[in-house]
Amino acid sequence: MRTSLFTDNSTESHEEKNISVQDDLATSDDSTTTAMLGKLLLTTAVVLAAIHGSSAQGPTCDLSSFNHFPQTDCSGGDIASLGTVTLQACAAACCADSACLSFQHNIYGKCHLKYRLCSAGEKVQTSAGNMYDRVPAAAVCSVDIVLTLDVSSSIPQDQFDLAKNFMLDFIACDALQDQDIRVGVIHYNCVPWTYLRLGGKYELNSGGMRGAIHYMMKNGGETRTGLAIRYMKATSDFRDGVSRAAVILSDGQTSDDSAYEADAARNAGVALYAVPIGYTGLKDKSTLVTITGDGYRLFDVSQACMAAQKIVDDNCG
Repeated sequence: MRTSLFTDNSTESHEEKNISVQDDLATSDDSTTTAMLGKLLLTTAVVLAAIHGSSAQGPTCDLSSFNHFPQTDCSGGDIASLGTVTLQACAAACCADSACLSFQHNIYGKCHLKYRLCSAGEKVQTSAGNMYDRVPAAAVCSVDIVLTLDVSSSIPQDQFDLAKNFMLDFIACDALQDQDIRVGVIHYNCVPWTYLRLGGKYELNSGGMRGAIHYMMKNGGETRTGLAIRYMKATSDFRDGVSRAAVILSDGQTSDDSAYEADAARNAGVALYAVPIGYTGLKDKSTLVTITGDGYRLFDVSQACMAAQKIVDDNCG
């Protein structure tokens, strides 16, 4: 009987211990699962940030993409809390989420992503706080530009070459780079034709575009600038909702009504600019000013980047 009692007590004791151990394991499993989920969330965010950074057209998003406001917090607007992570990992997680506009990384290493930006007046002072606000992306200028070149007999070869150099310099200007700007080219004499289509196979200032401009040939023939402007307005693949501009490179001599067609183009939303080329005594700058409607939109062949900057300023502020 004693043995039986001993065995019963031992079994009961072991069962109690087993239950206790199972409870401990369950608690441990819950804690481990939570920790693992937290690490998985952070790892996913960092990987997404890396993918975003490598595929983006603009600068990579990282810690430098945020302004630091020490000892502050922004109440509310929380997207997620990642627990204790490094500052760089917290920034990467915010970069990976387009809805994340700021994050809190306090002195204890706790990371909180937020979908709002607090103004200076809305931020609250706290000794443990470190707010990081995403720096607003620079505005992108969107313009479709058509370089419209007179290749008629009144343009001598040396002036035609200067016009080509102007165009090569123009597409390389800093003002046009890293923007949403497309450039096309139209040639004309008595009839106009598209040489490089807007949005065609060559990107701005690419080797293909530069080569195509470099190998342009002068054709000769009569000059009809008005018809060329009408053709540019009617056939160019301008994008809806995007600013439109054209640069007329000509001596201003024409056998048709360029003023009428230029006025119609400007009324249709195409900003006109001009560059005088040709024999010195035959350059009709007054006609070119009439085409642009503004004397400040007339440029010399040596002022390609001034023209580019003017177009950006006029159309994008």
